Amino acid sequence: SALALARWLRIPSASREIKIGCFGVDGAGKTTVLKMIKGGRSCLSEDPRGVLPTNGFSMIDMGYDKEFTIKVYDLGGHERIRDIWTNYYAEVKLAGSFGSQTARVSQEEGGGMRSGAEDQSADVFVQVHGIIYVVDISDEDRLDENYEMIRKVQLHKGTARKPFLVVLNKKKPTELDDFDFSINANLNAVGTQQGQMIFITHVNEYKGELNNAKHPPPMVSRRPHRATNPLLTQFCVFVDKV
Repeated sequence: SALALARWLRIPSASREIKIGCFGVDGAGKTTVLKMIKGGRSCLSEDPRGVLPTNGFSMIDMGYDKEFTIKVYDLGGHERIRDIWTNYYAEVKLAGSFGSQTARVSQEEGGGMRSGAEDQSADVFVQVHGIIYVVDISDEDRLDENYEMIRKVQLHKGTARKPFLVVLNKKKPTELDDFDFSINANLNAVGTQQGQMIFITHVNEYKGELNNAKHPPPMVSRRPHRATNPLLTQFCVFVDKV
């Protein structure tokens, strides 16, 4: 067979590309969380805390063992651009003029991060295989807003039957934990209704976890037991279910 011949000739098989959409309101820390997950050379000289808000979207490429590569669409969370989120839930065709209006990013490019504005002259097809939603759980004034937005994302027909990872970014001490947030947001009930496998994890930014994030491993490990914190552990389990 062709597969046997490829193995005999030691021809590497094409890796599968997993597309993931990362959502959350502005200021939640989406880009910072993704930098912590990604690791690699792009973070060696860059503190993950020194990121600017994403206006529109950016793309982050990650290595993930030999079988997979991961492309994450980091979507801006400002209220005026949340309407573009639905363009990433399922396969859609984005008009070329779309990029010129909303695909500007304020952060530096490089290290696998690319502005969506690069594609504004061509049509783009997007279909994410999994959803990440990031919440600043310490911002109590915006919890209700997050409960509403995460419910909208879960209930959209384009996110049905897709793995769903919720990351609670604790920028300040708070008594609200993973379990309480899950109950308040009704994550499991809606997930059951939508056929979604729900995962929830956290990162304690206020405890200094980001201080050690400048020198992570060169690629995301597929094996959860090699992960060094709850964020990476749940991310690996989440990707394995995509």
